[in-house]
Amino acid sequence: MLMKYLILSTSGKQTVIKPNRWYDIDFVKDAQKGDFLAFQKIFLYRNEKSVLLGNPLLSEGLIVGQVIQHVLGKKLLVLKTKPKKNYTRVLGQRKKYTRIQFPTF
Repeated sequence: MLMKYLILSTSGKQTVIKPNRWYDIDFVKDAQKGDFLAFQKIFLYRNEKSVLLGNPLLSEGLIVGQVIQHVLGKKLLVLKTKPKKNYTRVLGQRKKYTRIQFPTF
């Protein structure tokens, strides 16, 4: 049995999307939990019977995903030092993501 999937672009990153799974994309400020977001940059669509390939994008493609929640990524630590000056600082950052689920397409 062949799997149904598509490849789309969000924030300059290409992602393989399968139905009923969630994905973390870059933070969308205006989206609230339960909102629907539409994506038009679809490169490839495959179902059980056929494959649609864009050149470079599919012209009639539109996919809608539902926002599940906003999450924080892993903490990144940055260490700043100056040699021979007894200066050390540790800074941290956590990137924000929006978790989206694509029920069907």
